[in-house]
Amino acid sequence: MTNLPVPYPAPSAVTSITMTSAFWNANVRDAINFLSGPPQFSGYQTTANTGIASGTWTKITIDTVVVDSYGYWDNTNHRYTPSTPGWYWVSGMACWASSATGGRFSQAFKNGSQVIQCKGYTTGAAINGHGGSMSGWVYLNGAGDYVELYGWQNSGAALNGYADSSTASQFNIDWRHF
Repeated sequence: MTNLPVPYPAPSAVTSITMTSAFWNANVRDAINFLSGPPQFSGYQTTANTGIASGTWTKITIDTVVVDSYGYWDNTNHRYTPSTPGWYWVSGMACWASSATGGRFSQAFKNGSQVIQCKGYTTGAAINGHGGSMSGWVYLNGAGDYVELYGWQNSGAALNGYADSSTASQFNIDWRHF
């Protein structure tokens, strides 16, 4: 997937200027347009992961997109790769089939590595869908950095994810500032 560059403004500092339409567009209009519709993504899972091994981090396959304002979501690799640099607020949750044993984690991974401040934990539950939600800040450079949602469980046996019409793993990403 090719990411299109987002036309965010890079205002210039000047001491005196003749107001031209080009200057106005680059320094005022483009800033307003960008801030009115910054990059954001929201998606969830309709087909749950199956057979997630105990004690193994596994990528959660987000297969349904609710919003992807700039087309940064890669539905084949289940990752968000923006061409707009900045700080992104990342949140999500991995949902699990019922098991009262062990605990469950949800965590954001950046470029294949854990993002420590983006981790959620919950203990096992005997009901479907129980999962720990996570959220936190991630800086993405706009030149290849990507973020993914992972889940981990330690029930002592393989455990399926869980998705139905009211409960499913979800992943949300919102650009906040440069």
